[in-house]
Amino acid sequence: AGTLRAFGLEAENAAHIADVLAVAASATNSDVAGLGESMKYVGPAAKALGIDVEQTTAALGMLANANIKGSQAGTTLRSALTRLAKPTKQSSDMMKRLGFNAFDSAGKMLPMHELVRNLQKSTSGLTEQQRANAMATIFGQEAMSGMLALVEQGPDALKDLTQSLYESDGAAKQMAETRLDNLAGQMTILKSAVEGMKIELGERLAPYAK
Repeated sequence: AGTLRAFGLEAENAAHIADVLAVAASATNSDVAGLGESMKYVGPAAKALGIDVEQTTAALGMLANANIKGSQAGTTLRSALTRLAKPTKQSSDMMKRLGFNAFDSAGKMLPMHELVRNLQKSTSGLTEQQRANAMATIFGQEAMSGMLALVEQGPDALKDLTQSLYESDGAAKQMAETRLDNLAGQMTILKSAVEGMKIELGERLAPYAK
């Protein structure tokens, strides 16, 4: 629900959001609760820049692979996007020097994997120290480690993960069915049924008990 609100989506998109979060959680070192926490911080900024929920979730999942999770991942990505949208003079000068651009000719932000690809290319000739310094100058100290992690994992990995999220419909239901297809799962279903029966009986008997 929080992710829906952050991206201005309708309730009818809830099932797809559940699928997106489920696939990202299974494909990366993240979990659904952590991704939801991250979205509270980065969702509105991503939406404002035209970055959809699938691209944002994929980037958060890859940050989680680098052990940048939850609120830290959300603030890291938000800070990076904000610095690109409103760069300081130092960061603007550094981007020009490197030939790095995060926007197309119409002023629209590039898809996340293309942004990371451009960043990877523009810093490929630098030493590790120079690359870290360039990242810190462009994105700030807070977001530097996250952007380095995305560059190190690579734009192709980000693109593939994003595509799998676009194609994720039905994944959450399938995962749930798989998890329940064993004795422990059947016990969970039984307990749920018993709880439902208790609620139903309670509601029907309550007037007489009173």
